Amino acid sequence: MDYHLLKPKWDSFRLEIPTSKATSVGRIKIPYRKVGMFEYDGLILDGTEDKPLVDLNQVHREKGITFRTEIHRRTIGNQQFEERYVLQISSKMLKERYFEGIDISNIHLLYQYIIDLKIIDFSYEAFLQANVYDMDMCMDVECSADGWLKLCRKVNAHINPSKFKYANLFGSGTNIGLELNKRDKATNTNPFVKLYHKGTEMVNKKDGIGDQKGVFNGEYCGGGFHNIGRLEFSVKNREHVKYLGLQMRTLTEMLSCNPKDLVRILKTEPKKNYMEKRIINRLGDERLPIKDDMLYNLVRHCIELGEEEEFFTLFAERYNGDYTEKARYRKLIQKWIKLEEFQKGMETNLEINKEGNLAGKKLGLFS
Repeated sequence: MDYHLLKPKWDSFRLEIPTSKATSVGRIKIPYRKVGMFEYDGLILDGTEDKPLVDLNQVHREKGITFRTEIHRRTIGNQQFEERYVLQISSKMLKERYFEGIDISNIHLLYQYIIDLKIIDFSYEAFLQANVYDMDMCMDVECSADGWLKLCRKVNAHINPSKFKYANLFGSGTNIGLELNKRDKATNTNPFVKLYHKGTEMVNKKDGIGDQKGVFNGEYCGGGFHNIGRLEFSVKNREHVKYLGLQMRTLTEMLSCNPKDLVRILKTEPKKNYMEKRIINRLGDERLPIKDDMLYNLVRHCIELGEEEEFFTLFAERYNGDYTEKARYRKLIQKWIKLEEFQKGMETNLEINKEGNLAGKKLGLFS
């Protein structure tokens, strides 16, 4: 199976079509919702300030693919309102071509999938010219579940202390990953980012009737376990689009984005906004002066946590203090990491972390 590794891909988005350009068909009633409107980060959205995107109702579910849509009647002031079909579009609608992601070469398949459901009808042109927002882009990399867990722990250890509140490391039996911020709370400088193991998710996700797991995987992706990790990045609204240096409003414009720009965003934005080296304290040997003792045991403890020699070299270069003190502690760290006991530990860490490190470098998370 071709996983289209390290290819920037569109995974999902919301799309709006005016009711004048679409029609409800068939027996399934599309939910109708009256919503107020307000300004949020430069874009008028529905919902509330705490939850700017209302959850759309599920109108169809089959073989692990869910289709959600509603008609929104939005009050825009002065006794005026507008009605639009709001659709949630997912790359799962590509079925066997899921791992390709959504692009200009397969967008017609998503259109045909929706039309064939006989729930809503609209022209292909109206589809391509519809406005899009809440877009998720992603990139996949080959990595085992164990390697991915180590990668996520390492990223979590490097989160900027001022951003700790946004980080949620998870490693339950159903999935493995790290979530940064919440989708509804995301901002330009605190975007919604998710690192998760796609293979683990696909076999454990309850996407069938009742408690059935892995239905989509079994139906369209061979049913096996996929050693694939995924970096997902959410583009919230038009203000966020502008901030990222993109130009898009319609579906056609989204699909016409330069892949190099998407790679740039995926490989720089998560690291730029969230990551920084972090040290965890530990006290110990009283034979050394107290500051030296603390530093010595920090080195030991960080090696126990899985750090490699590069971590300490970079830390020594970044040590804050006057020049004399900085030089002294740099030399101490450089001396201690050459000790045999520490060298063995770091060599072991380098081998253990090899798979996760390689995946992280490919995704731009580590240099």
